[in-house]
Amino acid sequence: GVDCLTVVADALLLRDPFPYLRALPDADVLTSSDYLVATNGYADEGLEGRSAFGAAFNIGYIFVRATAVEFVKRWSKACHRDPNAWDQNLFKSILHSGGRRGRSSAPTAAKPGNPRLQPMFTTSEGRQLMVGVLPVSLFASGHTHFVSRMAHLMHTTPYMVHTTFQYGGAQGKRHRLREGMMWEDGPEYYAKPQFLAYELDLPYSLVYPNGGKPGSDGTVPFGQRTTVEQHFALVHHQLRQ
Repeated sequence: GVDCLTVVADALLLRDPFPYLRALPDADVLTSSDYLVATNGYADEGLEGRSAFGAAFNIGYIFVRATAVEFVKRWSKACHRDPNAWDQNLFKSILHSGGRRGRSSAPTAAKPGNPRLQPMFTTSEGRQLMVGVLPVSLFASGHTHFVSRMAHLMHTTPYMVHTTFQYGGAQGKRHRLREGMMWEDGPEYYAKPQFLAYELDLPYSLVYPNGGKPGSDGTVPFGQRTTVEQHFALVHHQLRQ
């Protein structure tokens, strides 16, 4: 059989995910998630914990091993049987439903091996597939990457970024990627008359007016944060440019 990684059209790969995926040989299915919390904190790059199984799975990127073919066939049949159903919801519901006499296989106690893999879909042979939720910081949604900025706080580059959690259609997704320095336009894009080009000037004394040594993520202790007046002093300086 063939192991398969699927990536949706509005997701990006920023580095090779296969070393990460191959380090989880006991996993039959690995899925991304719409969960907004890193269940194990930012110092842990492992799979999400048990609580992530209660959130929506996201099929923006899923890794399915050949051992899960029976599950994939059942999922495919369900999608064709009800073309108006959301394939993402069917993906999760079938993982939960199991395949033998309708027996439920919702996550129970993890079996020996990686404790963050949960037994779910039951095959016709009685084996439960081991399922894992990929870390939301490294296989990121639009919220965990662009808003929570989890990978930034971890000082690392995510494997993938999915442009979810924005509501401007394809144009909004492209713009968010531009802001994140992930979308490259030709020079003609910025030559349009609506654009204003300037060299950004951010004086340290205006960015950190109360002194102190910023942390590696650019933040300062609460007592040294800027006041509203100090913030607008920086804004007016930028406007004058």
